[in-house]
Order: sequence, then structure tokens, then C-alpha cells
Amino acid sequence: MQQASEYLKSSKASALLNKTPIASNTRSGFEALSSVEQKLARYADKVSEDHLLILKTILFRGKLTRSKIFLAIEEHLSHSSQPSVDLMVAVELLHEASLIHDDVQDQQMMRRGKQTVFAIVGTKQAINIGDQLISFSFDSILSSNTMDAGEKIRTISVLNSTFEKMVRGQSLEMNSLNSAFDLSKYWEVVQLKTCSLIEAIAKLARPSDLQLKDMLVMVGELYQLDNDTNDFMKLGDSLDFKNQIQTLPIILLHGYRNSPSRARFWRDFPTLPEARIVKAETDLMIEKKSYELNNSLQINFPRSFSKELLSILEFPHIELSRARG
Repeated sequence: MQQASEYLKSSKASALLNKTPIASNTRSGFEALSSVEQKLARYADKVSEDHLLILKTILFRGKLTRSKIFLAIEEHLSHSSQPSVDLMVAVELLHEASLIHDDVQDQQMMRRGKQTVFAIVGTKQAINIGDQLISFSFDSILSSNTMDAGEKIRTISVLNSTFEKMVRGQSLEMNSLNSAFDLSKYWEVVQLKTCSLIEAIAKLARPSDLQLKDMLVMVGELYQLDNDTNDFMKLGDSLDFKNQIQTLPIILLHGYRNSPSRARFWRDFPTLPEARIVKAETDLMIEKKSYELNNSLQINFPRSFSKELLSILEFPHIELSRARG
């Protein structure tokens, strides 16, 4: 408990809470995010006690984007003054577990400017820690004193289904290492691996709101395409290219090179002229998806929610010009 409180006094925790651009501008939103931070810190304490104290400095270093989206939905669409902290904690734990397992499979040494769990404890223990966080995710729901039995069952069902999709997406991505370059497979991986957890927020917050679900899937697609493009533009330092992961920019590069042999293709990192040509194509796709997302926000959602969501996502591609009030 003392360790958790010390964590909250850290500059990172203070910065996160002070800069949060969403419902934390209201007292209930700020208190909810603060509670999420406290509970995550306690779970980080448990992991550190079982492994290494240094893990406390790298677990849950993200922006809590999913919790912020959930809070924005609760405030602007559901008009709830009592958001479910335990639900947000469960989603954040599941997300963190997926990142740890992803880093193991990609052999990634750095994330968020710090060493990954994999880099510090190795493959075997990193897998164990990821599994431990999955267990904690369900513990957050089962131990909740703000959810009734029916809510717990429904939430666990959604989380279980979501994690199964995420694992399928990761497996499909690994299987693509030795398969033909396939754009449809790329989008299938994105839907399963990235979009499913963001989509789960809609299923948990507003189960019958199909427009919200579809819009958040667009968010996931746009995020992944932007992320993959940024990695590709690192050229010789591209982790996706080093790991032979078939992202959309890499698939486009394969087509541009007129389908050389697999061994030759992966031997030669993208050159700057090649990268500029590929980026021009991905920029067009990003622009198209940004337009679709902006259009959905303007037509289907209140302006207050749309502005809040875009400030959370920090998408530079979208400027909300108009939205219904």
C-alpha cells in the first residue's frame, strides 16, 4: 500500500493526472483516473514483489488512453457520474499484458523510452508476468464491490472474448512470417490484435451502440496504420522489417520491388527513395480513414464527445470542423 502511494507521488503520475484532457476535468473524472492509477500501482507492487523492484518503473507507463476513452463515453454519451474504475483497471491490465507478450515475440528491448519487461527478465519470466497481469485483469472484476453478479459475468465474457481475438491476431501475424504478402491478412491482424480491445470499450460501456463500436474500430485501424508507417520510416532501424512482420507499408514495398525472392527482399532494408514512395501511399490511406472517422464523429456523436476523443487520441490528421451539438 505504501509503495502504491509513493508511486502516485511520482512526477509521472502527477503529470498523467494533471495533463489528462478528458472527463478528469470534472471532479468525478479526475477521481476515477486517480483510482485507476492507484489500483494499477498496487498490481505493479505485486508483480515487483514476485520478481524485481525495477519492474515498478516500467509497468503501466502509458497514457491510459483506453480508460480516458471510457470516461469520455461515460460523461458525454451515457451521462454517468459514477464510472466503473474496476472495469477500466481490467482493460488496462489486459492491454499491458498484451504488450509484454508482444515484446517477447518481437524481441523488443525498448518501449516508451525504457527497457521492456522482456529485456530485463528474459523470455520465460516475461511470459509469466504477462500471464500474471491477465489473471489480475479478471481479479479486478471478480473483486469489485461496485458491480453486481450479472455485470461481472457480462464483463468477464467480453474481456475473455476480446483476449481470445488478440491472441488469434498475434498468432496470425507470426504465421505471416512464412506466408505470401497479403493485404487482406494485414487488415485481419489489425482487426483482431489492435481493434478488438478498443472495440471492447464500446461493448462494455454501451453494448447496443453499434455506431460507437464501428467508430472505435476506425480509431484502431487509423492508429495501427499510423504506427506502422512511423516504424517503416525508420528505414534500417525499423523493428517490423527486422522482425519480418508484414505491415501495410512493408507489403506495399514488396509490390514496389516487383516481388523479389523472399530472402532477397528481407535482406535489403528500405531506402529513403523507396520509403518516400510507400509513405505517399500510406498517407493517402491515412487521409481516407481520417476523413471516414471525422465524418462519423460529425454525423453520429455530440461535438463535446468528438472534441474530447480527438484530444485523447492526439491524431494530427483530423481537424473537427463541425459536429452536431
